[in-house]
This record gives sequence, structure tokens and C-alpha cells, in this order.
Amino acid sequence: MSGSRRLALSLVLLTSAAALGFLGRGASAQEPPTPQTTQVPGSLNTSGSYTAKVSTSGAGFFERAGTYSASVSFTAAVSVSGVNVLVPSGSYQASGPFTATVSAPGVAPFVVTGTYNAAGTFAAGTFVSSGQWVLSTGGAASGSHSGGGTYNLATMTVAANGQYVGAVTSSPRGPFNVEGPYSGTGSFTVGVARMTEGTDPLTSAISDIVAGIAGQAATGPISAAALEMRDTTTPPPASAAGTFSGGSIASAGVSIVSFTGTTAQLDTAGAAAQALTVSATVDGKMLVYVIGAPPFVNADFNAAFPAGLNGTLVIVRT
Repeated sequence: MSGSRRLALSLVLLTSAAALGFLGRGASAQEPPTPQTTQVPGSLNTSGSYTAKVSTSGAGFFERAGTYSASVSFTAAVSVSGVNVLVPSGSYQASGPFTATVSAPGVAPFVVTGTYNAAGTFAAGTFVSSGQWVLSTGGAASGSHSGGGTYNLATMTVAANGQYVGAVTSSPRGPFNVEGPYSGTGSFTVGVARMTEGTDPLTSAISDIVAGIAGQAATGPISAAALEMRDTTTPPPASAAGTFSGGSIASAGVSIVSFTGTTAQLDTAGAAAQALTVSATVDGKMLVYVIGAPPFVNADFNAAFPAGLNGTLVIVRT
């Protein structure tokens, strides 16, 4: 029987035992107030997708979608607290170093290293997670992520999704910022199931599961940032900003065109085209920019495009 199958079976048996009172904790089955920290070596194979909004000071931004695959090894320092074994549920923290082999369509596999930490809660097959990560090879980058997902004890699999934001201070393309949504699924294994004398076996089993959850939550953002660090495509120059393209704007009615430039330039170009509003979709939500309106009216639109638009499809109403 594989290590992951033994771990899943151990957790099932331990949960059943706790429900019958065999662990001597009573019906509430709560962890001791002071959680133990367990060192968990493990590995994770995962793949997923991300959207990268890559911005560089004074040069606009790119907004593109990509996919990734990653094979990750890690050693996580894991602590769990407030565990109810009848659900199971609780809170967790996990941190440690990682080595990841990352690839994507048209991109040869490459290795990155760094550290990550994550914290959150888990309950009945779902979890939430937030944390930070640092990349230290192929350049230097750091960032944060937040989101959640699901896990399956029987198959030792995790699905995660959320948002990430990062700052790259050195890379082949130079410094830039990157952010966007991510999602991914993966399967994980742990080096050993630490059922040692004097250690709560249930806490050890849950620590192993949490290590996989935390690793999956961080891998999507890490892979997205690592892939963008290797891409040397640069944003368009500022001189190309402030223009509608891809069609003409009707003198009256609704037109669908593209726009490149900052929101301030959008206001100027919209006024020149005698537009009333310009609308764009962000994460499935339609946002409207009112030409000539005071900043508070367009606050949501400005926040969605802090570095401007780059060939973004917009709906112009004149």
C-alpha cells in the first residue's frame, strides 16, 4: 500500500476511533491548546491556469492568460489548532522551502527555488488559505496570495483557486509587477506518516494533509510569477498609448473597439470622440467609465485598470 493511501486510511481509522472515544478526548475531540509543529517533507504534482496582468512603470501593461505544470518538493513546518476530528476541521499554518520544476506550452522545464508560508482553516473537504512566497532563482520576486479550494483525503488531491499579486525586482526582462487570478489541481504525497511515540497520531496525519493544501495554494502564484519572469516580451511604449483601434466609433450609438492607454488618456480620447461612456469587462463584471466625470464616479474603473488598458476591448457609447 502506498504512503499516501496509508495516510488516508490512518486518518479515517483515527477519526472513527475518536468518534467512539478511543482517543480519550470525549465527544468534542478538540486538540490541546498549544499546537505542535511538525516537519513534513513532501512532493506535489500540479497543473492549472492563471491570468497575468504584468505592469512596468511608465510602459503600460500586458494582460494575458497562461497555463502551467509544476512538480514541487517541499519541507513544511506545520502546526494545526482547534481541530475537531469528527468533521475534521481546524486552523493551520505551514511554511518552509520549496524546489519547483515549472513548465508551460512552448516553455522548456526550468527549476526555481524559494520559500512560502500559508495560513487558513479547513473543514469537511474545503479550505481557505492566504500567505506569502519568495522566489530566489532566475531572478528575485515576492508576493502574496489568497483563496481557497477543496481536498480529498481518499485520493490525496487538492484543488485551489484565488488571487495573487507579486513584485519582481530582478529578471531577464527587468523589474515589473504581476497580479491576477489562478486555479489548479494537484496530487501530493508525504515522506512519512509520523506516528511516533509521544506524538498525537491524528495531529501528525492532519499535518501531512495540511502540507499538501498549503503547497497547492502557493504553487499557482509561484508558477505564474516564475513563467512571467522568463518571458522577455515588454509592454508597449508610452507613445503608443491613448488611442482607440480595431474599428471606428459611430457618431451616435454603441461601438465595440479596442483601447490602449491610461484611464486619464481614455478620458481625453473619449471626449475627442464625443463619447458618453466607455465600458470594459473585468473578471466577468462590466465596469463603466463616464467621460468627464469626477474621479469618485469612475473609482471602480480606475481601480480595475491602475496601469491603464492595453488593447482592451471596450464598448463606447456616443
